[in-house]
Amino acid sequence: MKTVLISPTVGGTIADGSLASVEKNNWLVNRIKKHLFGFGETSFIPPMALLSLAAVTPPEVTLTIVDERIQSIDFDMDVDLVGLSIITITACRAYDIAARFRQRGIPVVFGGIHATVLPEECLQHGDAVVIGEGERVWPQLLLDAARGQLKPTYQSHKAVCLDTLPPPPFHLLSSPQRYVTTKVVRASRGCPYGCSFCTTGTSIGRIYRKRAVKGIIREIESRPGKYLFFLDDNLGVDRSWALELFRALRPLKVKWYGAVSLNALEDDEFIREAAESGCIFLGIGFESINENTLKAMNKRKTNDPSNYKAIIRNIHRHGISIVGYFLMGYDTETAQDYRRLGDFLLTTGLEIPSISALTPYPGSAVCRHLEKQGRILHHQWDRYYARWWDLAFQPLQMTQAAVYENYLKLIDRLFSIKAILNRCLPHLLRFNLITMVYVLQHGYYQKKILAEERVFRGRR
Repeated sequence: MKTVLISPTVGGTIADGSLASVEKNNWLVNRIKKHLFGFGETSFIPPMALLSLAAVTPPEVTLTIVDERIQSIDFDMDVDLVGLSIITITACRAYDIAARFRQRGIPVVFGGIHATVLPEECLQHGDAVVIGEGERVWPQLLLDAARGQLKPTYQSHKAVCLDTLPPPPFHLLSSPQRYVTTKVVRASRGCPYGCSFCTTGTSIGRIYRKRAVKGIIREIESRPGKYLFFLDDNLGVDRSWALELFRALRPLKVKWYGAVSLNALEDDEFIREAAESGCIFLGIGFESINENTLKAMNKRKTNDPSNYKAIIRNIHRHGISIVGYFLMGYDTETAQDYRRLGDFLLTTGLEIPSISALTPYPGSAVCRHLEKQGRILHHQWDRYYARWWDLAFQPLQMTQAAVYENYLKLIDRLFSIKAILNRCLPHLLRFNLITMVYVLQHGYYQKKILAEERVFRGRR
């Protein structure tokens, strides 16, 4: 049986010349990173959800992977089954793709976070839906499809044991050189914390599962390249396991990025061991400096804003740079919170601040809360893109226009030429070239996107 797994995109592809704006803006810096650090041609990482399914696909199935970000879809391909892994912002595009194949009589299966939380919607556009983790049910689904006996839904009620999964078959990627790196590893899965804006608990569960460290190291050693990307939601849930992993990484001499919750970073030994194992960037969900907002997010278990500055100083002391994630738009916030956040970020030297607008993704607690209050404005999924000028809900403390204007002021402060250079200067003195390049890239990207948003919103 011939099967194609597709990861749909929004905003065009490299292959058809309408590359998404993020990659248009990053083109020059990506070329610099390629020559200086050996990175690939874009800032994308491979479609790991598709590769996970490919790893458990029986050998008698002829499998093709299509990542629409970097290649066009051949709608005339000879195929017996189409699988689409989707998130909310790609759902509309996925439904269009499905319609094209179904016109030819080819069955379509949906999976991914959006399909897990809205299976009935997906069944209006496809023939079957995989709910939750797909690795356990995918082989049976393929067998049913080969017999012409697809069931409407497939769901495993038992969590996948990560140590039993085969390694992702990266050889199935058509253009691996286009990804920033293929040295991408998932060492754990699941998150126990249940943040109100997040869908991880709904889609893959709250049970935190870890792989054996020896297996992780073997997989890392099997991949080419010096730079490693951990795909985990949170490497810091189990301290003893994380320290074991860090110590096992040391002999490999890799440089790595991973996401860690703030409560784990209150531990100096944790930070020191991460640094000595090759950590160069940590992704950290600060989310807010407002305590009431953190309570509304259900983040007070992990986040204490009184410790933020000390944690940042300690991380920097160990030579690690920070991608700091912040989320604005909760009912607890006013215009003053945008000014306070700007002051905080300009004084801490946090290298890459990423500030997103609250988006009520289906399956999240905040979506359910806003739905009950009648404040969801639409369900046009291709507009659920965390755009500040196009919020999907009605704010409580400010108008949409006021939210957008405060965001513009904040971004103008954070990404002025002076602010960008101030973030670069400490790394220039330490000859930390890779952080400097990423700080400059992020600053350039933010300024370009800001200009495009102003033009686009002016046309609306």
